[in-house]
Amino acid sequence: MDETLRKQTAVRTVARILLYSILAVALATLAACGDDSSGSSPSTGDDSLGTVTVTPEEAIQIRSLNTITGDVAYLGIPNQRGVELAVADFGPIHGFDVNLGAGLDEFCSSDGGQAAAQTIVADQDVVGVIGTSCSVAATAAAPLITNAGMTMIAPSNTSPLLTRTSPETLARTTAPATTVRRTTASMWERPWP
Repeated sequence: MDETLRKQTAVRTVARILLYSILAVALATLAACGDDSSGSSPSTGDDSLGTVTVTPEEAIQIRSLNTITGDVAYLGIPNQRGVELAVADFGPIHGFDVNLGAGLDEFCSSDGGQAAAQTIVADQDVVGVIGTSCSVAATAAAPLITNAGMTMIAPSNTSPLLTRTSPETLARTTAPATTVRRTTASMWERPWP
């Protein structure tokens, strides 16, 4: 496989993962929305994390939290672009527009993840976050986002700490770190096609 085709395949894979992530956030939000003509709020669970109501004239608010500047921007820029493409390509979900807002930079650091998460949770209209690019930023951002009752989908975090302590609202879309190491090691044991 030539390098250009390999890069195109990687971009499509990232975009597909991010699209599914956005759909998961949006569908979780829409599960909490609905016709309130019965006088009771629709619910999919015990509401321990709260409920989200999106009126027909509002958009579903999500945010992207990735490393988009600095030495490791190559980690977050494809994620950011993938989220933007997914929102643009998919369009409204069950009649609700999806608003991504401005992409936030977590600088691949604990301080950056915490600062960006504080910005996100200050906006009470936001229901979910796609990101972070770096596990160190996720370990700082996840508690804040979880405590705000938001969903966080981390498409590229591999830290075992996140697996062991994953809060109810954090979803990692990568395999556990030990699985990744085993898979990578097995790739070097066999010849490439």
